[in-house]
Amino acid sequence: MNSFQVLLPFFSAIFSAAQVLGFSDPYVKLTSDGPVVLDATISFTAQLINSEDYDPPFYYSWADDASPGHWNEQTTDDRVAHWNITYASKYKYEEREYKTTVRVFYQNILTFREILAEETIKYKVTKDLNGVLTFHQTSATKGHIIRSTEQTEFSVSFHDPSGFLDNAALQFFWFVDDTNYGMSEANSFHNTFASPGHYTVEVIVMAQVSGENRGQLLPESDSRSLSSSELLSKAPPYLKTGVFRTQIESRTPITKFNYTGEAWINAGKMLELTMKCDGSGPWKGCWSTKPVPYNMTGNETCSDNDEFVLTDSCNFPIVWYFRQAGFHNILAIVDNGVSNNSMLILTNMYNSTVTPPISVVIIPVSCSLVSLFGIGFGLITFYYCRRKVAVETADFDFNSPEEQLEYKTFWERLRDSMMNAFSNSSDDVSHVSSVSSKSIQHPGTSIHYGSIS
Repeated sequence: MNSFQVLLPFFSAIFSAAQVLGFSDPYVKLTSDGPVVLDATISFTAQLINSEDYDPPFYYSWADDASPGHWNEQTTDDRVAHWNITYASKYKYEEREYKTTVRVFYQNILTFREILAEETIKYKVTKDLNGVLTFHQTSATKGHIIRSTEQTEFSVSFHDPSGFLDNAALQFFWFVDDTNYGMSEANSFHNTFASPGHYTVEVIVMAQVSGENRGQLLPESDSRSLSSSELLSKAPPYLKTGVFRTQIESRTPITKFNYTGEAWINAGKMLELTMKCDGSGPWKGCWSTKPVPYNMTGNETCSDNDEFVLTDSCNFPIVWYFRQAGFHNILAIVDNGVSNNSMLILTNMYNSTVTPPISVVIIPVSCSLVSLFGIGFGLITFYYCRRKVAVETADFDFNSPEEQLEYKTFWERLRDSMMNAFSNSSDDVSHVSSVSSKSIQHPGTSIHYGSIS
């Protein structure tokens, strides 16, 4: 084993410790503000890192891969350097991806230049304007989903760090699903997408840049009926153009979120609820149990593990069995991208005997009421009939109290007659009135009984 192999672990340990302590070789961090449109200026920044052990001056050598190419060399004591390039149309630069390389040198102890670090960056030079079509609503939106109930504002956010378009005359031609909405000189377009669905919004921008060949912009009357491709073909060559598109989806917010089913259930039964909501889909929903009490914050969301997606309709079941009787909370959440609704449902599992059928309660009560009604009706009828009978007896009894005879049987009447026959007053006619005859004869009538021989 030679001496190098013996010292190799030692050097490796030193190198590892240097890395841990932050010691490493110098390098260049190279950035740009690209992409850039032809005739605009792109800027580069080179920052020298980990160069504290090297004394200035530093020499920055710049070069790109264009034809004709650009190059530059700067000498500075700073560890940051800048460089700008303009790809002019008059030199026939084409639209493509370019590269720029920077090399940083320093002077060694022998006053010779020695490279310290170098870096290369890629960027795009375009013929069309650069930027992105953005949209905005009063309410917060998620991604490319907007509310169908609100107006949406569209505008172009240009990527123009050098201020190339600051003094340019601009025209904007707006399209929604290939429908031409006309020209505007303002970088703004308002529209309401009342019907839920997917839409494509497109804008064609024409810019007449100050200092370039001056000419007339495209008249609005010539562009109203044109499609986007026809409009681009009619653009004069001295104008800078740009096409910007975005895809959006309009959805109707959720305004109703409720449930059907019994939240109070007997012990041993399953909780079965059905959640329903309106709005337009697709919807994302979830539900979970919560302790009692539970304070809602209004910011409740579904976790990825519990979330499910509803595409056809906002309708999902909640089925759960509570092991313990008492009060429980069910938290249900639904979201369709433009609105988030949550509901806290208080449920109760109670202990009770078997609930009798409704007929067992209604029939006895009904019979009792009928019986009471019959008894009352009978009492009223009895009182009325009794009073009526008493009146009729008084109407037909024309005898005075002293004329009424004592009731006697047949044998008693026979005995009285015989005694009257053999009495001393046999010459006189005995007048005996019969109770029965009295009861049915007029008061002036009497029955005469002859003597029995």
